[in-house]
Amino acid sequence: MVRPRHGVSAFGIAKPSQPGMKSVIVGALLVACVMARPGPDNLDFKVTVDYVNHVLEATKNFQQYWPPYVQSAIAGLTEEQKQQMADLANAFHANELPRVSSYEEFNKLVVERYPALGQMFQQILTAYNADVARLGPRSQAFSKELEKKSFEMMNPDRVIWACNMFNGAKPTIKEAESIINDPSEVSKLDEVFPGTVKFAKSKEFQAYVNAMNAMPDDLDCDKDREQIVAALRLMDKQGILPKAN
Repeated sequence: MVRPRHGVSAFGIAKPSQPGMKSVIVGALLVACVMARPGPDNLDFKVTVDYVNHVLEATKNFQQYWPPYVQSAIAGLTEEQKQQMADLANAFHANELPRVSSYEEFNKLVVERYPALGQMFQQILTAYNADVARLGPRSQAFSKELEKKSFEMMNPDRVIWACNMFNGAKPTIKEAESIINDPSEVSKLDEVFPGTVKFAKSKEFQAYVNAMNAMPDDLDCDKDREQIVAALRLMDKQGILPKAN
């Protein structure tokens, strides 16, 4: 039996993406997030530049919640960077990449193996780290814990990755909402990441919360594979996840 480790996303890309400061990194890891979930017809599809373009188009409604430096980086992606995004995703799902446990380790890996993409990610990560340092103590702690859990959750098996995220979504949402409602935290959060506060009040976020609350509390990532895939495709159909198929 394959049991989930922790659950909340980075390459979230896909699948249920998590709320909070992570919306910043989701911009940089965009393709890996949507790529983590199964395709409509098979679980082993190969990511192409065309698919990357579909993902970018599908996430347009969410880009308003990202910081300007993420939006500009995504808007300025070159064909070479898109190809490296596809190569990165395919290598990860083929289990050809070493395990990493932080944004810094991921950044080092990308810079070494996918230099065109690494340059963009380095710029985003530098700006993101500077912004996180300006947040209140609870928000900083949440950001660090979310980063840790996101990498623990990642798995080359798309269904297990999604299962991990489903299993970890409720406590993550609860903590994120608590921070948003903490007057001592929200003023700094709104100043540094105004898109996060805006997203927390959006219909997209509420639809995501409702979908997560409807999920079982402890999915078995091996036995419940069919239920997990069905849930992802239902979320696609209902417009809860960016659809890039």
